[in-house]
Amino acid sequence: MIEVTKEAIGKLEEHFDGQDRQPIRVYVAQGGCSGPMLGLALDAVKDGDKSFDIDGFTFIAEEGLFEFTGDINIHANEYGFQVASEKQLPGGGGCGSGGCCGTTEGGCGSGCS
Repeated sequence: MIEVTKEAIGKLEEHFDGQDRQPIRVYVAQGGCSGPMLGLALDAVKDGDKSFDIDGFTFIAEEGLFEFTGDINIHANEYGFQVASEKQLPGGGGCGSGGCCGTTEGGCGSGCS
């Protein structure tokens, strides 16, 4: 299930003002040292997607995504959108685990992007 806050709906209404509203995909993005994180992108509905119509917007995600995330919450503030999941996403060893950012020293302070 996807839940969207009033603040996020407001930001989306601003963004799409005067434009056709395209489906918004929730997806897993690579997060570097922190591991994977959820992101948003405009996309078309594809086979195997689950869609949610919320306050005039269509949110889509691969059906299997919810096995890993549980419920998803989309919020917005002055800095942009935050997409959070009920469950912690698998993966990501954190800095200092070795192999982060292609290094074997383990540190990520300056070279991780």
